[in-house]
Amino acid sequence: MKRKDLDKMLNLIDDELLEEAKPSKKPKATKKPKSYFIQLAVCVACFLLVLNVSILTPILIARNFENNGNSTEQGTIINNSFSNIIFNSQGGQKTEVVLSSPISLIPDKYNSLKSLLKNKFPGLNEDAVEDNIKEEIDSSDKDESLEDATEKYEETTDLQVGGVVEGDLLKRSSKYLYYLDGQTLRIYSIKGNNSKLVSLYNMSKIYSLISDSTKIRGEKESTDDELYEEVLDKEEYDKRDIKEMFLAKDLKTVTIVSQGYFEFDDGRNHYIRELPYVSLISLNIEDVNDIYVNNISILYGRYESARVVDGEIIVFTKYTPKRESAIVPQYSDGLGFKLFDHDKIYYNEETRTNKYLLAYRMNESTLIMNDVGAYLDYGDIIYVSKDNIYLTHEYYQRGENEHKTVTEILRIDYSNGKFEKKGVLKVDGYLKDRFSLDEYDGVLRVVTTDNTRDVKTLDDFGTSANLYCALVDTMEIKASVIRFAPSGEIVRSVRFKDYNAYVCTSIQITDPVFFFDLGNLDNIYYKDTGTIPGFSNTLVDFGKDLLGIGVDSDWNLKIEVYRETDTGVERVCHYLVNGTCSDEYKAYFIDRKNGLIGLGIYDYNSQWPNRYVLLKYTGDGFMAVIDKEMNGDMDLMRATLVDGWFYIISDSDFVVREIPYSIAKRY
Repeated sequence: MKRKDLDKMLNLIDDELLEEAKPSKKPKATKKPKSYFIQLAVCVACFLLVLNVSILTPILIARNFENNGNSTEQGTIINNSFSNIIFNSQGGQKTEVVLSSPISLIPDKYNSLKSLLKNKFPGLNEDAVEDNIKEEIDSSDKDESLEDATEKYEETTDLQVGGVVEGDLLKRSSKYLYYLDGQTLRIYSIKGNNSKLVSLYNMSKIYSLISDSTKIRGEKESTDDELYEEVLDKEEYDKRDIKEMFLAKDLKTVTIVSQGYFEFDDGRNHYIRELPYVSLISLNIEDVNDIYVNNISILYGRYESARVVDGEIIVFTKYTPKRESAIVPQYSDGLGFKLFDHDKIYYNEETRTNKYLLAYRMNESTLIMNDVGAYLDYGDIIYVSKDNIYLTHEYYQRGENEHKTVTEILRIDYSNGKFEKKGVLKVDGYLKDRFSLDEYDGVLRVVTTDNTRDVKTLDDFGTSANLYCALVDTMEIKASVIRFAPSGEIVRSVRFKDYNAYVCTSIQITDPVFFFDLGNLDNIYYKDTGTIPGFSNTLVDFGKDLLGIGVDSDWNLKIEVYRETDTGVERVCHYLVNGTCSDEYKAYFIDRKNGLIGLGIYDYNSQWPNRYVLLKYTGDGFMAVIDKEMNGDMDLMRATLVDGWFYIISDSDFVVREIPYSIAKRY
């Protein structure tokens, strides 16, 4: 749909309908919304209906009503802490419409939060609020250290882009390790063999408080509709949906990111969950022995990812309007709920669904909203550089001569304090993950799997791989290498480093690994390893060489190193385990300076199958430095090296081992 068509539709909207649909606002707090906000909402509803999206109502805006049970021409209105439920009469049947709004709580201290929660959730008594927020710390666990050394932030996550911080389960300062274990934040002192748990903050009660507040009580018939998912194991669901955390570089706050769902009572005290939201919980950790909730913010959508850049946290969520939710998303700025502005919603001519990628830009310490953006049918893959955000949209194109998958890449500049749309790049094929994108020296590099098929000859060329280099300013392709992999192969992993690109492709369980030199875009050349058994799911730049983590021909764990030579690329060495490892990249410990790689494995042949292995790359082989049985989930294992001591943490274990100076120098 083109912009002129949208504007044309806006002019057809009845002004009386717009007047009736206006959202209320807090007195003297928000300005009267401009009519085009409402026009856009109604227009998008019409647009989605044309696309056969099942929407039962044109009412798009959540309203705040002062009195419960008011009778209106629309129906009966029932207040709820988060939502208003409107019962309309359609075809003689009662239809429930839920117009959900997120909340944003911005207190600065524990007492302020307690007071705010009591006002917002009057059903909670004084003791319940007290117990749900403030956790007592056993005096035996308190850190009595009086050291005067200046504490500083230390990055533990192997970041894709320097300076663009990613959330993780493990973060640290020069004095403490912070580990997010489900609903518990565990803090350990960094003292080698004398390290201990100094503080433990259990967030289960604050999660329960938020969860209880998002339950919508009322009569709702049970249904087998795919929109609903019954919560069968509440404890397990809560633990699974705790995502990751950020440690502020000033070491004053930890921000916990978790996934929640509005829950509806079916009338028999049985709750059915839907309408996902993301909660950000900021904990004050200036005194690790006295942690308290600092801020809380709740956002629309299902969590995708987040980044912290220069004191701002950027959160990405997916929001798909259902039959009973607001079509146009909203956000809270602390003064009230607002629709996304007209210029904050982006779509294109290839838009085929009603799925949004929502971007929220917030102050990391206060969680105050600075900017928002909504991108219809975008967000298949999200890549964030120091100045730009790249969102992808993938679709299948049926042309006169050929059919193929096309990926559209939208560039959003966020360097000037706002989300600004800057350009679009279209490339053939589909991307594997965010590591298939990279911005360097003004050039965006992209690797795709190509699946072009000739229509006239019905010739399926077989899949292959493409490399594109586009100028960031114009989003125009400057150079490309098309279908460089053998026919039938797909992209398994990609890694960029400076002017180099490394690509592993495979067909079944054999692969080549390609080395590209992108220093001169007018003369791109590449080398490859030839066929090697197995393939690498992950490629890691590893000093002068390249590290691959994947499987061998028998689908067992394979860790190997590749090196570029004058004539091609050779495999230097490999390490095999009759087992498997996590596919979560953040679960790998990467130390390029010392040539160390650590990861949790499941060893089929071991008496203790769950293990953690730390390997030293010597230049021509691997040496096992640590091979230790570990309790816990491989995906949740994290490790870090501090002053010759190696710390391994999982959801149910904590191990410290000393590393000889010859293995790991004290940088």
